[in-house]
Amino acid sequence: MPMRVAPPVVPGDRVAVIAPATPFDRAIFDAGVRWLEAQGFVVDVDPAVFERTRYTSGTVKQRAGTISRALANPEIKALIAVRGGYGSVHLLPSLDVGALGDQPKRIVGCSDLTTLLNFVWERTGVVTYHGPMVAGDLGRGPDAETASDFLATFAGKPAPEKERDLDVLVSGDADGTLVGGCLSLLAASMGTPYEFSADDCILFLEDVKEHPYRIDRMLMQLLLGGKFDRVRGIVFGTMDQCAAPQGSDYRLEDVLTDLLAPLGIPIYFGFPSGHSTPNLTLPLGARARMQGGRLMIEGPF
Repeated sequence: MPMRVAPPVVPGDRVAVIAPATPFDRAIFDAGVRWLEAQGFVVDVDPAVFERTRYTSGTVKQRAGTISRALANPEIKALIAVRGGYGSVHLLPSLDVGALGDQPKRIVGCSDLTTLLNFVWERTGVVTYHGPMVAGDLGRGPDAETASDFLATFAGKPAPEKERDLDVLVSGDADGTLVGGCLSLLAASMGTPYEFSADDCILFLEDVKEHPYRIDRMLMQLLLGGKFDRVRGIVFGTMDQCAAPQGSDYRLEDVLTDLLAPLGIPIYFGFPSGHSTPNLTLPLGARARMQGGRLMIEGPF
């Protein structure tokens, strides 16, 4: 399927808020909307995003309806998730994203949104964006790097914030399509009709508050499932609060190296996207390169 990238989103454009996962704090949500408006965007808030059903932001029909209406509205240039948590996977069987290939829009989120971002990319070829959310970084007041990188990437421009040295666990260079997101969500897709594809890619993996043995378990699931067989390189996030317990004689990085070095591909560690500060926006589906300890996005942005 050919890659497609949505038009840049700039001040004055209309963006929609979507809530495919967990309910959110209204005060942080309102602050996030105000932040977007202060950048010059016109923010559409569908009343359905305020619905509540157990631990999700409304029923499947309500959540899918919000997304479908935003996708169908030609004035909407981008969809920005409120927050992650859990629930995006409910939407996949009923969500029709086929028309997005003809009228691409930028879809932004992370954490539980990994499910939706990869679903859209694989079904339509439209580049999606792993980055900050309304009732997350934006609502809490994004740091300068997060904000600058988000606005540049939203506008289809290269962002200097992404040019940073990473820890090299296994040296080497690679190039390919950038895919990935939150490790636990990618592992959960295994064995389903929505299992993520990693062929000929640079795979970005990140997570938060997972013990090293749990990271080990998820990576073993992917290894045994053959997901790394055609991966060209792996870039890990900062893996916040995933360190080995105090007093341990090993580091998380040691676990990752022992498991994955036999693949014979470059492995870098520490790119801040997702559960991190800063939370830099990565275009999933874009071309990327690993070289000299850096992840470089070659576009489109």
